[in-house]
Amino acid sequence: MTLENIYARCVKELEAVDIRIGKVAIIRYNPRLRTTFGRCERTGAGFAISVNNVFENHEDEYESELMNVVLHELIHTCKGCFNHGYLFKGYAVRVNARFGHHVSTYASEEYLKKLGIERKKMAAKYAVQCTACGKQYARKTLSKVIAHPEKYRCQCGEKLKRAV
Repeated sequence: MTLENIYARCVKELEAVDIRIGKVAIIRYNPRLRTTFGRCERTGAGFAISVNNVFENHEDEYESELMNVVLHELIHTCKGCFNHGYLFKGYAVRVNARFGHHVSTYASEEYLKKLGIERKKMAAKYAVQCTACGKQYARKTLSKVIAHPEKYRCQCGEKLKRAV
């Protein structure tokens, strides 16, 4: 089954549960996607959907996974769904319940391994530590608690200090 056939099937399923999608100008495989299965972008002509080329030439083998990705990206084209908010999640639940799909907002590590994709893990660059109990709170970016630990407290109620 080709990507275009899967796209057409997904559109029919979304229509069957009264989900109105936006205008999709193009759907294609994108070899530049390395850490994500799909991407939905706004263009002047509507939306452009890119799918990780890990699925290319394996449409039959990974048909259900590819359906989940295309459905996920199509839901992003709906009004108010260009995020993973309540409306997006509600539409995903509706499609999953009716057709038995597994459309979600995030791919599990197990799912990624199955398709041979490794997620890059970013090490924490910053940390604060409780002056009393010693508990550490690590952060990847310079957040407010890292910049001004004196304004925050540990879960035990004591002061925090910058650790890293």
